[in-house]
Amino acid sequence: MTGNKVLHQPVVGTQQSGLRVIDGTLYFLNTPPVEKLKDPKTVTAKYAALSRALRKRNPQADALHFFNKGQRYSLITNATMTYKQQERNYPGELHDPVISRAVEKVCPQKVLFLEGENDFDYEYIRPKPKSVQAYQLDQAEYVSRWNETLYRECRRLGKAPDLQNIPPVKATHKIVSRLVFIIDEAPFTEPRSPYGGEISQAIYTIRLARAMAQKNPVTEAKNALARNEVYLLGQRWVAVGMSGRFISFGMEEDPSITYEESQALNRACTVRMLEGYDLIRGGQSGSVDLSSRPDTQKVEQHHELTRRLSDTMTHYNRAWNRIMLPACRARLKR
Repeated sequence: MTGNKVLHQPVVGTQQSGLRVIDGTLYFLNTPPVEKLKDPKTVTAKYAALSRALRKRNPQADALHFFNKGQRYSLITNATMTYKQQERNYPGELHDPVISRAVEKVCPQKVLFLEGENDFDYEYIRPKPKSVQAYQLDQAEYVSRWNETLYRECRRLGKAPDLQNIPPVKATHKIVSRLVFIIDEAPFTEPRSPYGGEISQAIYTIRLARAMAQKNPVTEAKNALARNEVYLLGQRWVAVGMSGRFISFGMEEDPSITYEESQALNRACTVRMLEGYDLIRGGQSGSVDLSSRPDTQKVEQHHELTRRLSDTMTHYNRAWNRIMLPACRARLKR
């Protein structure tokens, strides 16, 4: 769906809503072979007829008809598109690798030209006939509407991440090595938010915030102590040097604790990190538009959500550590 490779294949078995696929072209008026024209009058008449026929068609219905038959073609055209048509034709969300993989899994790259696109009857006619220009405008609209419909259906079928349909979330407090997972979903491994997928990262941020809203650091820390689970919460640092990759953990900074004591506490008690905390603190949560179209206000809302989530996780860490401090300080006296 995202490429420009034309598939040359035989005629689709039967006519479908008056459409025929022949040798990489979608025909809706004529039947190949189509005679090449050089006379300006016949060229003008041909493209005027193509325009009239194309305007009578419903690109959304045509795309759905093919999709439901399992023939998931996208259309390509050399016609110039407006900005809105470009957005429909190739939504920005397809640049998210997670979404594009989900779409292409169910809708492999199969593309067609529209009838008249590659006939080049007007190649040596100057100026270009007005009927050709009008047909190219009609092509741009039809193609963008068709591809918009196809993309929506492929995304739905492929279960791609969708900001308009974010799955519910249940909170947990599951320890896996030095990480504390707070979204109760398997597998409990990193990364849960794929790198480079801005929509996916934005959804992950929203779900992380919803999970944190269900948690209580004081109650959960006391329950951990009751199970004799003593550890601090903080941050993870990753350094890359000549000798390789070095990962370290340190407790959350707290104005009430001196630097010297924090270093001693880091040695006395294991330090763990809430999942996603380093991404949120590092601002890698996805700078995306949360609406279906460009909207600066929505982007700003997402930045604000990320900032609030960072503050919430920092507050949680400090509240947790205050409950754990007596037990960790006792270890320093041993």
